Amino acid sequence: MTESSVNDHLLIEIRNEGGIVNVNKQTPSGNRIGDELLASQIGDKLSLLSPLPVPSCIFKIPSVLRSQVENKDFGTPDLVSIGPFHHGKENLQSMEEIKLLYLHSLLVRKPTPQTTLENFVRKIRRMEGDCGDCYDGKIDASDDEFVEMMVVDACFIIELFRKFSGEVPKEKNDPVFCRSWMRAALINDLLLLSNQLPWKVLSCLFELTWETGLTWETGEHHLHDLILKYFKGYTFGLSAQANGELGNKHVLDFLRNCFLGPFETAMFEFEDLSSNSIPSAKELLNAGIMFECGDRDDGMLNIVFKSGVLKIPPIRVQKYGVSFLRNLIDYEQCAPIKGVITSYVSLLGDLIKTDKDVRILMERRIIQGISSEEGIASFISLCADLEICSSPYTRLYGDVNEFTNIVWHKWKANLRDKYFKDPMAVMNLGFGVFVVTCLTLIQTILSIASYYKPQSQ
Repeated sequence: MTESSVNDHLLIEIRNEGGIVNVNKQTPSGNRIGDELLASQIGDKLSLLSPLPVPSCIFKIPSVLRSQVENKDFGTPDLVSIGPFHHGKENLQSMEEIKLLYLHSLLVRKPTPQTTLENFVRKIRRMEGDCGDCYDGKIDASDDEFVEMMVVDACFIIELFRKFSGEVPKEKNDPVFCRSWMRAALINDLLLLSNQLPWKVLSCLFELTWETGLTWETGEHHLHDLILKYFKGYTFGLSAQANGELGNKHVLDFLRNCFLGPFETAMFEFEDLSSNSIPSAKELLNAGIMFECGDRDDGMLNIVFKSGVLKIPPIRVQKYGVSFLRNLIDYEQCAPIKGVITSYVSLLGDLIKTDKDVRILMERRIIQGISSEEGIASFISLCADLEICSSPYTRLYGDVNEFTNIVWHKWKANLRDKYFKDPMAVMNLGFGVFVVTCLTLIQTILSIASYYKPQSQ
């Protein structure tokens, strides 16, 4: 046995004036007592582990996702806090009094006998645990503070939607509706991932305060309609769709479900991407692919490629529309759900690399509503750098790339752009072909005539 191997298996006793400090003689078979002690210590740690938490649905945007956005304050409300994540921030305090004014307005109107604060608190208290589980991370609030927050915020949102729809009257000096700038700011804040309320809270208090005579089913659909009406113009013209078994977790999740609409089954059939991208819009045009604006009623996600035509339903991008999509993407990346919207925006990101690509789609009315260079840049920034490994558009990727690899399609596109894009060029080409054909015909006739002409004596 070498000296080094002896050193590996024998720890020498170290002595000082106080006696033996460490004696640990180890044999080639290992230190059995030490191994058992270490295994016991690890086991103690495992026994302290809590069960896996219930999946959350409301998240603060992680720093790794925030770093991908130029605006580092993205995901932070500018005007109003909803729920616990931004509650108490100094710059949002002015809206707290307005929330209480809206709650007071609802209680005074008393649309049903159940419209009392005691009823509200009792109902929300029963679901306090489930509501707390909806939030990812620690909630810095006592039980009473949390329940109060849920009641006040939910009643403010419900009353806001009803006033906007005209279902209930607005006071002349209403602090929200007498200031024209407020709606856009509120819409932006109410669509933030970290600024959501559990759907069950909204639904419960909406049920307690709807007008007598409505059934549960009509009331639920009425809440859907109020939400879509309030956010109309900022959510790409979404309409309420049957959500099947998807359910709703909060307002942002409801709007995502409206995106999926009738495609909830087909759009969940994800396949691995063999090709991670397709060429840009300009490159596809050069490769012979035509773009066509699809039908809005087919749903925004229903992108189809057939016979060399890429049909894309119109995308109406208005103020905060890019922010709305960004929050949907972050939601899909944080929650245990399929990245349908992420895949859709990633596909747009492949098509849109420069402002020229945006303008190609704008000319065909596929992208609508962008009226400035800043808006174009913001849309390009949204679509850039999204990496996905599977998508519901996998077959479309394959079909498009297969089409672009056929040389004849590029030749045909070049011929079309060179000769058939300009009407004058078409006329000149036609006239040229006609002249050449006539001259060729005359030459042929003269040749035949000279052949049969009798030889002169």
